[in-house]
Amino acid sequence: MLAGRNRPECGVWRILADRRSTDAAGFSYRLLDKIGNWGSDTGLIFLEDVRVPVANTIGEIGRGFQQQMMQFQDERLVACVTSYAGAQVLWEKTRKYCEERKLFGGRLIDMQVTKFKLVEMLTQITAARELTHHCVRKRIRAEEATLEISMAKLFSGRMGRHVSDECIQLHGASVT
Repeated sequence: MLAGRNRPECGVWRILADRRSTDAAGFSYRLLDKIGNWGSDTGLIFLEDVRVPVANTIGEIGRGFQQQMMQFQDERLVACVTSYAGAQVLWEKTRKYCEERKLFGGRLIDMQVTKFKLVEMLTQITAARELTHHCVRKRIRAEEATLEISMAKLFSGRMGRHVSDECIQLHGASVT
């Protein structure tokens, strides 16, 4: 799927799609090597005098940008779920490690600062999950949720980074 302008003079967007092939005249691409999420390809797309049949358009012509923006809300929710679910796994593994790790004649988990850090992280994970669930309920009821979803994505991303950093610290590494 590709979003592009069909009338550059007025900046109107539409969604263009040709699910059958990428060998249309004037269309070429080059995949990029990347790190991180390999769930989808990232690449450069080149279009030169490409003509798209009306049959390959999706949605209402002239409203493609707005339609795509609504799809972004669902993608942001996926990012929220990925953040809090990943953080939850890290937290559980770190808690287990802290229960097993002997330090200064006792277990790491029995130290007050460790308990505080684990509770703080779990609070943030729970808050991210509940905010995300609130947004999902609004989407299910077809209520406007753009602001809340943006907030959830921001909070979940920051929470994921914080939890990752704290878990690394509890495993004995330093993070800069």
